[in-house]
Amino acid sequence: MRAAVGALLSLALVGPLSAAPAAADPVGGNAHVSAVPAIAEDTRLDFTDVGEGTAFYTEIMWLADSGVTSGWADGTFRPYQPVTRDAMAAFLYRLDGSPSYTPPSVSPFVDVPTSYQFYKEISWLAEQGITTGWDTAAGREYRPWNLITRDAMAAFLYRYDGSPSFEPSAASPFRDVSATSSFYREILWLASRGISTGWDVGNGCRDYRPFGNVARDAMAAFMYRSVNGGTSPVVGGTCSPPPPGPVVSDPVTPGAFCAKELAGWYGRSAQGVLMQCATAPHDSRLRWRAV
Repeated sequence: MRAAVGALLSLALVGPLSAAPAAADPVGGNAHVSAVPAIAEDTRLDFTDVGEGTAFYTEIMWLADSGVTSGWADGTFRPYQPVTRDAMAAFLYRLDGSPSYTPPSVSPFVDVPTSYQFYKEISWLAEQGITTGWDTAAGREYRPWNLITRDAMAAFLYRYDGSPSFEPSAASPFRDVSATSSFYREILWLASRGISTGWDVGNGCRDYRPFGNVARDAMAAFMYRSVNGGTSPVVGGTCSPPPPGPVVSDPVTPGAFCAKELAGWYGRSAQGVLMQCATAPHDSRLRWRAV
């Protein structure tokens, strides 16, 4: 019963298989990423819950035009519904033009039987090296029911593009993604292509929210930008949140002594580095020290 219900739910996430072959117009140096020609207006799908004022309207309609999704039988797209890992496999397989592929007779994953709704697409994803799954005591798992998180989405798209050579900067463009974060390279690659810009939280700072789920409308936007080009790249080094205390107006000199009346105050050096008038564990004198 669980397998049958799961198949129906997964099918609803991406819609019936109806992909048309993608045009051979590589973008980003990999044949997987190709522009898909638009479908004539008289054959275009219309979704009852997606209007011209809907966020990512162009991207959603492009997704439908390219045959990646046809929505639900009731005519809806359901843009705010989260995407599962099995649906992600189907999206990417169709985005690649539903290439001719015969899946193996033995599943590469212990939790994806050969009878599974999207067995072919998941196996194709694994064979392309776009997913590796998880090694467990029982064998390798794909976890098709799991929701796609934003960090995993970055990894999927980076690998779909052929894992291009890319050296991430030391300065992250996102407050919540550090150099030690999983998929740091992939997330910064996504930002450098303008595929994802994250959220502007003010003061030149942005959040990526790597553990947030990816909704269907956002997935349409990510795939659209992967193929057709993204927005302006997002770079690091621009985040400058206001200091948590009083600030002196004039530039301060790093390491210089400061008056006790300024203890706890903040200032910025001529180079813009945030400093505080404070002591140190092995130096009881007040100095302007980098925060």
